[in-house]
Amino acid sequence: MIINAVKNKLGEDYESVNEEFESSPVAGIIHLVKDGVQFDYQHYEIGPGSLRQVSITIPYDKIKPYMTEEAKNILNE
Repeated sequence: MIINAVKNKLGEDYESVNEEFESSPVAGIIHLVKDGVQFDYQHYEIGPGSLRQVSITIPYDKIKPYMTEEAKNILNE
């Protein structure tokens, strides 16, 4: 899901993403935000500096099947 979201966000610029990104796409900075789980990638973390900082958000409804019951209950509160 993360790789597809980055591909969608970057479009043609995805070609310049580091090959290592696809084998380990989880960012060092992860936030829980209103709309979902946000992954922040710093300059050079997934590609050249020209990509700048890349932030993507995976909606909760897409990751809900992978969440624990406790996490689902927290979301429903």
